[in-house]
Amino acid sequence: MNVLLVAGGSVDLTQLQELCSISDRVIALDRGLDYLLSIDVMPDMFLGDMDSVQSKIPAGLMHQTFPAEKGFSDLEAGLVYAHSLVYDRLHVLGAFGTRMDHLLSGLSLLAESEGEVYFLDPHNRVRRLKEKNCLEKGDYSFFSIQPLCPCVVSIEGAKYDLRFHELRVSGSLGLSNEWKEKTVHIQLHSGNALLIESRD
Repeated sequence: MNVLLVAGGSVDLTQLQELCSISDRVIALDRGLDYLLSIDVMPDMFLGDMDSVQSKIPAGLMHQTFPAEKGFSDLEAGLVYAHSLVYDRLHVLGAFGTRMDHLLSGLSLLAESEGEVYFLDPHNRVRRLKEKNCLEKGDYSFFSIQPLCPCVVSIEGAKYDLRFHELRVSGSLGLSNEWKEKTVHIQLHSGNALLIESRD
């Protein structure tokens, strides 16, 4: 099952329409409801503290609201709810926006996620690096590995291959790699990292 979370950060409506068309369940997180209603899509569920959404919750829409002062973000609540649905793939739009604190918090949540979870905007696709990864060359020009702690990786088929190399949080060695072959193979031997595919 493909699940889509629409959060309240920056959302490209064309990308939103494309992802809605391939999703089995759509979940609105606070202002994400405004984005969905603007393209005439009724979500399956609304979650949020109502601090940024402008629209009224439509009649009949399943929803759960929270107090604005709480110990978790709307995005965290959405990820917990999505996990309960036992998804095959989870796409998240609106996790990136103008608030750097929300961005870093969201990426921290992604770093602890399980399964196929992707944070997207028109220029980036971010996921947790798995133990073994086959990265097909597609619409993205670059890929980067951002370590979240010291980690050891091997990369084959890229412009810059590595073999059992340690990446440190304070370094930038994993930044802006490119495909040399059609498929790049990345192995995470130890540690935790994010895999970022990007285009200008």
